[in-house]
Amino acid sequence: MKPKNPVEKSESGLTHLVNNALCSAFGSGIFAGCESPREHVHVGTPPNPKFGDISVACFGLAEKLNRKSEAKIVAEQLAAAIPRTPEIEKVSVAGPYVNITLNRTAVSASAIEAILAEGERYGQNKTLVGKTFMVEYLSPNTNKPLHLGHLRNGVIGTTAARLLEACGATVLKANNINDRGIHVIKSMLTYQKFGNGETPESTGEKGDHFVGRYYVRFETELRRFKAEWLKEKGLTWNALSEEEQEQTDELFEKECPLMVEAREMLRLWESGDSAVLALWRQMNQWVLSGFDQTNARLGYLFDRVYYESETYKLGRQIVIDCLSRGIGERRTDQAVVINLNDVQLGTKLLLRADGTSVYMTQDVGLAVTRFEQEGRLDGIIYVVATEQEHHFKVLFELLKRYGYDWASSLHHLSYGMVNLPSGRMKSREGTVVDADNLLDELEQMAKQKLACPGSEVTGEGVRHSASIIAIGALNYYLAAVTPRFDMLFDPSSSIEFEGNTGPYIQYACVRISSIINRAGGVPVVQYPNALTDDDAFPLVKALIEFPSIVKRATEQFNPALLAGALYETAKAFSAFYKSRFVLHDGTADQQRLELCQATKVVLTNGLKLLGIGVPDRM
Repeated sequence: MKPKNPVEKSESGLTHLVNNALCSAFGSGIFAGCESPREHVHVGTPPNPKFGDISVACFGLAEKLNRKSEAKIVAEQLAAAIPRTPEIEKVSVAGPYVNITLNRTAVSASAIEAILAEGERYGQNKTLVGKTFMVEYLSPNTNKPLHLGHLRNGVIGTTAARLLEACGATVLKANNINDRGIHVIKSMLTYQKFGNGETPESTGEKGDHFVGRYYVRFETELRRFKAEWLKEKGLTWNALSEEEQEQTDELFEKECPLMVEAREMLRLWESGDSAVLALWRQMNQWVLSGFDQTNARLGYLFDRVYYESETYKLGRQIVIDCLSRGIGERRTDQAVVINLNDVQLGTKLLLRADGTSVYMTQDVGLAVTRFEQEGRLDGIIYVVATEQEHHFKVLFELLKRYGYDWASSLHHLSYGMVNLPSGRMKSREGTVVDADNLLDELEQMAKQKLACPGSEVTGEGVRHSASIIAIGALNYYLAAVTPRFDMLFDPSSSIEFEGNTGPYIQYACVRISSIINRAGGVPVVQYPNALTDDDAFPLVKALIEFPSIVKRATEQFNPALLAGALYETAKAFSAFYKSRFVLHDGTADQQRLELCQATKVVLTNGLKLLGIGVPDRM
């Protein structure tokens, strides 16, 4: 089952024009079941400016109309349906393409006027006014510090929240902290065994780094135990089949004294043992304090924080009540399961034989609680890795069968893994890229670039600018890849001042500020055709598209659409700036200066949606 995206589709600008023309020419009935008629056409830019400013390819549309061999005729019908407005100078047909030539003077003047008038509000809309969404993101475990994988989660989650807000919605940003379970116990047990009373204060470490070191120590000890155990059993791990490896792992964990101790400590925690709970509270506090420092540095703010230790039992009663209504079944060993084979989701365990909850049950209870506590939610967006896709399909289906009508408003914003040039990160082996260390590394790289000969950034300004550039490099690099895809993170590439990077776009803003400041001391004149030339108009078109990009990025929960548009806008500005002067012979071109100002508005607004600021100088 594919959960419904809780954000309604919306249209604007060229999308609206093309959709209306399609429905006018061919009737809306033919597009029944389609998210948008425009999905059957490709809107782009002609390869040669002489053909026009906008090109609409009609191959897909002709196929949808069962007129695959008549694409040219379909294009002619679409062209005839496009309304003539002051902004549209000419509509022509070239084979299966509809080419639209815009009135550059009218379009440029109205666009720049609107952008400068709206300022920080440009790109926002009111399509989601009155709606309230919860975005759950980050959701770390309290056994280790935040790492690069969390940072991708954070960038996607915070950007999704800002995009929803830009469309008028009220957004509650939630963090569901996993502060209980065997993974947390592992750190506690190792500290109890090897800590010798040391603390983050005594070692000079952040609390989350301190605890994470003990988690890695546990896994190191466990691998040592396993190697010895396999040798005693006469087993060669790589010679075993996948099924045999699973069975061997299960037997090892039953026999390994370290795991036996960990399970006993978990039992004591669940039974409320005072000594174990005291250690748990202390170590959790160390980690949470470390999280707070990192979150503040990254700009992650939460309206709601949930702790698994407080919510993990919430779903048990719901499962039992629904079982009494015939939803689910009790096995002979007293465990409760539900059969979802009719929707290809298998059979899912909801309560163990001893009556305790599993993760699925916990998430059921938490979802219900959220809707009850908030009074009204139009949807919850869960930002969680693709590894949990099956989990959320089951969760949404389960809530639907339990009779919660809001189940269709839940959405899993799935994202792929972040790999390193050296391979996959592994928390257990300590090969993850720590968030704090990565930020430190990026800041140091930025400082080195700012220290180049001729730099205007000096003293304390270097540190301040380097911090903003580092966050910009990180956020942009992580946002620039469509969430569902795996990605490779290369710190040195992310911090470059040229190419498809955050610093490149930040630098465009800094350059524009410099132009505007210098123009403040010279006479302003107006040259004819300053905004209609081939070097300026592509930039104007990029600025016009920004509001529709914001809508599309929101509808698809895809920050990569926004990042890509900002890069194209910055490139268009660079081409515009290099081709002809803005400041020349002691004067400033008024219209080009206004285009620079409008460009800075769009770039700054877009970067803000990605959680990226702009330094004063670079």
